[in-house]
Amino acid sequence: MNILLLGVKVPFHVNFQQVDLRFYVKRLERGEWKHGLIFIKEISPKYALWS
Repeated sequence: MNILLLGVKVPFHVNFQQVDLRFYVKRLERGEWKHGLIFIKEISPKYALWS
């Protein structure tokens, strides 16, 4: 993952591990199945990404 802040790479934040807690969901709307994604939390060890 490449992190950019205003188009500039952030030092020490170019390559790192990350965990996404997400759910894939679907619902029936007007006879058609709609698919979606819900993000609960993104966990990253880099401090600059927490803000």
